[in-house]
Amino acid sequence: ADEHCLELYLDETRMFSDRFEQYYHEIMAYPALNILGRGAPPARRSVLVLGGGDGGIVRNVLRYDTVERVVLVDIDAKVCEMSKKWFPSIAAGLTD
Repeated sequence: ADEHCLELYLDETRMFSDRFEQYYHEIMAYPALNILGRGAPPARRSVLVLGGGDGGIVRNVLRYDTVERVVLVDIDAKVCEMSKKWFPSIAAGLTD
């Protein structure tokens, strides 16, 4: 059977495909959050994401109950717009 996937390209460079995006976004979010640790009692954290306009890192960061606030900074608003349109499950964190 033919398997198709959507891919996000920026300046002719593939950023991710919807088939394997979890590997791309998890590897950038989880190690940093694990370094922050949980503390005792768990401290509420603010997280700054530079780039990441597709929303995948934000989505993963928001899964941690110790994260209170996420700020996303991306230089290209079109990435956010296209991600919301074509990758809504990945961009879900952009509307929180």
